[in-house]
Amino acid sequence: MKHLIVGAGLSGLYMAYQLEKAGEDYLILEGKDQVGGRAKGLQVLPNWELELGATWFWPDFDKLLASLIDQLGLETFDQPTGTYLYEESNGEKGQYHRPFSDGRRVSGGMSQLIQALLSRINTENLHLKERVKEISLKGESIQVLTDKQLWQADKVFLALPPRLAATRIAFSPQLPDSIQQNWLSTDTWMAPHAKYLAEFSEPFWRQQGLTGNAMSHLGPLVEIHDISDQANQFGALFGFFGIPSAKRQALGQNQLKKLARAQLVRLFGMDTLKYLKNDTIKDWSQDAYLATSQDQQFALNHPQSANNQLSASWQNKLVGIASEFAPTAPGFLSGALEAVNEALKK
Repeated sequence: MKHLIVGAGLSGLYMAYQLEKAGEDYLILEGKDQVGGRAKGLQVLPNWELELGATWFWPDFDKLLASLIDQLGLETFDQPTGTYLYEESNGEKGQYHRPFSDGRRVSGGMSQLIQALLSRINTENLHLKERVKEISLKGESIQVLTDKQLWQADKVFLALPPRLAATRIAFSPQLPDSIQQNWLSTDTWMAPHAKYLAEFSEPFWRQQGLTGNAMSHLGPLVEIHDISDQANQFGALFGFFGIPSAKRQALGQNQLKKLARAQLVRLFGMDTLKYLKNDTIKDWSQDAYLATSQDQQFALNHPQSANNQLSASWQNKLVGIASEFAPTAPGFLSGALEAVNEALKK
């Protein structure tokens, strides 16, 4: 096997897509029982998944991503503009008008990008529920040990956040100290966060002239966004918890849901409970395939680009392609594509 890809999120599948187009061989190993990584969604309709992670893209900024979405023939639409709500820590509420869009969304949810890539690769080369434990150099070959079997490859692409790779995979020979420390110190975007998602029979807030978006200093959700479909087949809101991971675990999901529902009632009225169908929480800090013990505190900024300049025995043998390795857009979806393109140049 010439190319082995560890991870089947956006960067892993995009690398497979590029290798497929070039007629190169490849194998993808994914520890979970599903693909998608941080672009995975929660299904609400046969053709629609609510975004658990990345939600929007901005064509003027995310040129690589916009180009790929267009190339794959995916339909997109603008996030509605209009009236936002806010609440202060003392409970004071207000409104303001935001005349510009929050960005564009993919019809069907951002996970449609994952499904489109999946449909364009040979899925016989995709192995789910196969977690990589060790990566070792044996002469000119690389041995990759999973919890099921041993694989050999000429080159390994790490489609995993650098901190996760440095924490969960044993490398032989060991990574250089500078690389190990750099990877461990690189924040994994989304890892400390938790999202509350609420599905409604319709986007009732639009009847009030509201966008469904809100900012709060009272919480527990610090920002709330409308992720309904563009045809009003259903309504949906998501919010980021402003509560650190340790406190979230102490409160428990049932209590967190009660607090989130109460906040939505404060902001949008009792119609919240009338139209509410389901709600759920995706706590990325508890996802063992993304977060480590170092990812329990909120990162203030997107991560800095991780060092991908491996030298000596690992040079040109092991290459990071997760979003955190992107030179200019680490932590963004477009960064996953940028990191892959950079790896292909080598």
